[in-house]
Amino acid sequence: MKSVVITQAVEVGGKRYYAGAAIVTDAEATALAAASALTGGAETYLFPSTETDQLLENIPQPAIEPLGATTVLTAVPGSFADVAAVRTWLLLIHPILEARLDAVEGVADTIVEQLVAAGIFEAE
Repeated sequence: MKSVVITQAVEVGGKRYYAGAAIVTDAEATALAAASALTGGAETYLFPSTETDQLLENIPQPAIEPLGATTVLTAVPGSFADVAAVRTWLLLIHPILEARLDAVEGVADTIVEQLVAAGIFEAE
């Protein structure tokens, strides 16, 4: 990635760029420079794209499975006839909520495991 200052609105490679500071890929910086659309030169931003590519390649595959369709939660009734009705509703909704939380926690755990395996996060 490169930090550049674009001098004017210009179209390069079918993509429109506007005047001002921008972060672009190395290839975009080269194309903008060739079109004489930069003030000064491009400066490296963060780390070279080859290192970025290597970092991204180290993120383990397969991808995380989507949660898919979930049970639609029923609305909380505006009122309950008695305490027994409240308990009945809570007994109905509790397993649904617990299953949904377990699924979200599973996805979050998988993401963290993949980031640790890629060396982006450090395991405790």
